[in-house]
Amino acid sequence: MLRRATEADASAVYRLMLECVDPPWTEDCVRSTVVGKNNDFFVVTAGGEIIAYACAENVIDEGCITSVAVSPAHRGKGYAKALIAEIEKVGGMKSIYLEVEETNAPAIGLYLSCGFEKISERKKYYGDASAYIMRKELI
Repeated sequence: MLRRATEADASAVYRLMLECVDPPWTEDCVRSTVVGKNNDFFVVTAGGEIIAYACAENVIDEGCITSVAVSPAHRGKGYAKALIAEIEKVGGMKSIYLEVEETNAPAIGLYLSCGFEKISERKKYYGDASAYIMRKELI
């Protein structure tokens, strides 16, 4: 089930982030993002567990996807794509962008399949790896 995250979800989201994101945020950062008024934070649950999440920050009419993760056991089932589509529906954004490590081929493929385009690159943003800046116009 896809739904908006609540503060009660923060610890479970943090545990998923520890499994999927390097480096992970702090648990306090996850909690403040879940409850932040300029953020949209969604989770997917199965069997009472959070198996995926995505969040975005909204500033005026532009969004920034700040983190997406799916439990390794549940990847390839469309959860990340559904979460991104949900983020795109809310917040009145005209465009949305994100950054992704150039070596993360599965994520880049996901974002391209969702209609994002590479617009820029930050050289050596992740140590030796660059970050691709990707954007999607919504309106």
